[in-house]
Amino acid sequence: MLNQNMISEATRLTRAGQLVEATALLQRMLRGESPDPSHALVPPDRLEPPTIDVKANVVEEKESRRTARVSPAPLQRKSIASSIA
Repeated sequence: MLNQNMISEATRLTRAGQLVEATALLQRMLRGESPDPSHALVPPDRLEPPTIDVKANVVEEKESRRTARVSPAPLQRKSIASSIA
């Protein structure tokens, strides 16, 4: 049976970059063993999503020769009569 507290702790460990510990915890859970007492389980309601604190910078795009749009050349159609003659 899945233990939601162990899954939440494995999620927390994964977010913290501790993949080996998270994997070991999930393997113990699937084998039906108790969690390692050295890792205190965090109740799911206390888990908070990671916060990314940054300042946005405005970047202005300038048109260059490479990115300048060129209008396509008009299509020239030949009449069927001129191509048969």
